[in-house]
Amino acid sequence: MTAVLEIADVSKAFGTTQALSNFSLSIPEGGVYGLLGPNGAGKSTLLRIVLGLIRADNGQVKLLGEAGTSPALLRRTGSLIETPNFWPSLTARGVLDTLGRLSGQADRGKPIDAILERVGIADAADRKVHGFSVGMKQRLGLAAALLTGPEVLILDEPTNGMDPNGVTEMRRLLRELADTDGVTVILSSHNLDEVQRLCDRVAIMDHGRLAFEGAVADMASAGEHFTLTVSPVDKALTILGAKARAGEGGTITVDAARADAPGVIRALVEGGVDITEAKWAGADLEAFFFAQTKGATR
Repeated sequence: MTAVLEIADVSKAFGTTQALSNFSLSIPEGGVYGLLGPNGAGKSTLLRIVLGLIRADNGQVKLLGEAGTSPALLRRTGSLIETPNFWPSLTARGVLDTLGRLSGQADRGKPIDAILERVGIADAADRKVHGFSVGMKQRLGLAAALLTGPEVLILDEPTNGMDPNGVTEMRRLLRELADTDGVTVILSSHNLDEVQRLCDRVAIMDHGRLAFEGAVADMASAGEHFTLTVSPVDKALTILGAKARAGEGGTITVDAARADAPGVIRALVEGGVDITEAKWAGADLEAFFFAQTKGATR
């Protein structure tokens, strides 16, 4: 699988604060990739290093196969780092026109009106930016990131300041960019639900280190279990072995995914165990997240 971003042993300290510690990660081409972690985990620092906004103390970063951040490489990349600021006296259309000219993409980039329509602020195209809400500035920031028709989109907390409708629309747009336009979207978030709903893969960061990396589906399946009321309990535990444990009132908990339910029930029935109730519970993603961050090497 081709990697669009390769990070090898990157460290960064600000005075006595170690933001990143020998951090390594490979992000594959395609889909939506999430950097998940609490505030202070190092997400924004990492993205700033990737974009050449700050220098790492050591380590190497390759974006689209290239080390360094040449203007040509950055034109292949769109980015939005935290809440954007624009010239307050310009209109939304004026901001994008100016940015297009400054980047040398005025005639080669995406049509401004089409971008404004896509990010949901076409009706504010001729309004001055000083009157924009935080959420509208986020949308305009995304529009600016899309100006050059990027191959990779790097976003730091892209739904910050948006109302629930705006968050839903942003998720839809980012999935559309990945699935329809073929853009690789890399985003940071401290919102577990957002990452679960939007991303294909995720890296959980904690205190500048990698605590977990994998498919969101793998994270979602961790911790799935059944709770069954059975009799006799001892026989059920013997049949199921280490994946089962006793609870209260004749119940047992079985660590198993939903797809394993028929086999679990069949094994118990064939073993002479009576089942009076069976309930499946999905993963406790919040518990999984805290377990990963708590267990990360400090």
